[in-house]
Amino acid sequence: MMMPPGTSLLGGDDILEGLPPSTHRYQYECEQQFLDVMFREHDLWSRGETNEFVVFINLDERTFHRGFLESSEKLINNSWQSYSSLSQCLHARMKTGTHEELHFAFYDLLREKLVPMGLGHSLHRQGGRTTSGGPKGKQADNGLYPRRLPPGRTDKWPSVVIEVAFSESKTKLRCDLDWWLSQSNGDVKTAISLSTNKSKREIIIEAREMVEGSKGRAPALQQQVVIRKQTADSITSVTNAPFTIAFESLLLRPTTQPAEGDLELTEDDLQKLAEEVWETQSFRDRTMEMGDHLSEDGM
Repeated sequence: MMMPPGTSLLGGDDILEGLPPSTHRYQYECEQQFLDVMFREHDLWSRGETNEFVVFINLDERTFHRGFLESSEKLINNSWQSYSSLSQCLHARMKTGTHEELHFAFYDLLREKLVPMGLGHSLHRQGGRTTSGGPKGKQADNGLYPRRLPPGRTDKWPSVVIEVAFSESKTKLRCDLDWWLSQSNGDVKTAISLSTNKSKREIIIEAREMVEGSKGRAPALQQQVVIRKQTADSITSVTNAPFTIAFESLLLRPTTQPAEGDLELTEDDLQKLAEEVWETQSFRDRTMEMGDHLSEDGM
């Protein structure tokens, strides 16, 4: 059952902070109802009649564990993004071929930078794994951490988090990045957002980190790169290149040999990334079936 637009969601909990006011809300009933709603919402989204998010309320923790964490249904596992036992709310998102292409292409680019350092196989990926912070659980689109962790460090939190969304959801995206940084007690060093636009060729890449301010440490924007192309035949422009990920933030150790260093994504790297993503965007996303992205290997 869809809830009236004025229904309160937060209940003292900030897990849904940043969601567009138009986000549809439903009373959770069962796994089949969740699937039916997601297919129906995807149809509305593909016609431009709603945003990419859906909220389910009155979902207790036991039902969440049974229906989502223990579910064998891949679409259920891949669709939910965050859950709070405090407010008993679950926030789901419709993923598309563009989402998948963007975060896979970005990871491939990072790995290309590690290969000349002899570190091409030095990372674990954490996409699709639930991470808990207090009463809340979240899944990142991609989480990276070194295969060899420093003493005392566990793999609960990735060292670098990557979240992907459409640019229309940038407020929610920023809130998600800040959650990873603030809840991990310093374990997440850098939180990266990759946002693409549904209606034009534009990708914005941002990095947020914890920095010291007048009121103590808080998440803050550290880098922003904008990649644009006016038409299919025009030149791709990149503003504020390179995009840099600190070696120590990702690998959790200082460099030990001359070949090692920060990962710098150059203007040329970013142009190629964007072109690869734009080849799959707009036209395909409007017509693809909701389950199409599940046919490819997930993480």
